[in-house]
Amino acid sequence: MEKENFSQIFKKMIIRDLLIKT
Repeated sequence: MEKENFSQIFKKMIIRDLLIKT
């Protein structure tokens, strides 16, 4: 498991959630 990869996916998920919410 790569922590960096997880962080990137998590960040993308948060950004997407914010975009959808807006």
